[in-house]
Amino acid sequence: MRRGRGGGPSWRGEVPSPAKLNLFLAVEPLPRQEGAGAEPGWRTPGQREERLHPVISVMQALSLADLVEVEVEKGATGVELVREDEVGASPFLPPAEEDLAFRAAAACLASWGGRARVRVRVVKRIPVGAGLAGGSADAAAVLALLGRALGIDPWGLAPSLGSDVPFCLAGGSALVTGAGEVVSPFESRPTLWWVLAYPGQPSATGRVYAVFEASRGGKAGRAWEWRGEALEQAAALRRAVEEGDEEGVAAGLRNDLEEAAFLVSPSSRWLAVALGGAGALAVLVCGSGSAVAGFAGVGEGGRARAEEVAERIRREAAETPGSIRVWVAHSPVAGPWRLWGEALAPG
Repeated sequence: MRRGRGGGPSWRGEVPSPAKLNLFLAVEPLPRQEGAGAEPGWRTPGQREERLHPVISVMQALSLADLVEVEVEKGATGVELVREDEVGASPFLPPAEEDLAFRAAAACLASWGGRARVRVRVVKRIPVGAGLAGGSADAAAVLALLGRALGIDPWGLAPSLGSDVPFCLAGGSALVTGAGEVVSPFESRPTLWWVLAYPGQPSATGRVYAVFEASRGGKAGRAWEWRGEALEQAAALRRAVEEGDEEGVAAGLRNDLEEAAFLVSPSSRWLAVALGGAGALAVLVCGSGSAVAGFAGVGEGGRARAEEVAERIRREAAETPGSIRVWVAHSPVAGPWRLWGEALAPG
């Protein structure tokens, strides 16, 4: 981190905030409760819903990333958030005070207890409402930067901001359980290549979960059976990821929210079909949507296939109404804390 000059910020630093991808997402249905809301598992700004779905997930951080810059001026007070939109996100962004990056900065200041003014600049490259955890990634980057600048522990703050924030802080590859807050990292050297397609409209997480619950009739099976099956499948996928086994990865991808996401965003279903037709080895919805990921393979062969698939999808999208966006990305990449930790120590 660079020390400011001439009355400038005491600290300044920037870090990429990688998107996340759920290669495997098993979601346990919740038993319906009298008087329960229609959207269990949904979080509203500044508040955590108590009825969260237990999940078992294999996650990786993607090369698609926002850019987050933080300036800290000691002696002043307050938080300022500036967002620069490179992906058409502006119509879908929450008010600044409800943005997870703003809330992360405020939480860091409260934890530190001193007087400082924090200015956060976010360059948005991850689409909003895509299931790629762009907001959580930005919050994780703010935690990493301010953790170093102010000498506070970001890991204790991360779960209170959202269930994806702990993973986004670490990045890499991990088995994620609980409500998303229990992160068990694992090493994965092979590079996986993906084609990400976004239909131009976000999906509301709460609505997707509501449709998911309705499709299950509000009935939960025996938890031990659900967990046993899901953990066994997740372990098989983890082995395939660690070994760079293309067939194993393609066969092991799973997202229990997929059908609900397609019902909420029919254009996501069209993109999934298009990705498969263009040559992706396997396709799945990103989190709760609306983006869709096509697995293209491992290593240089996977990269070449990803470029070919992406070009075909771009050609089809050019003939389709709407604002479809397509990226080639790889995984895993390090998260902001691991990648930049020592380099961001206060100067």
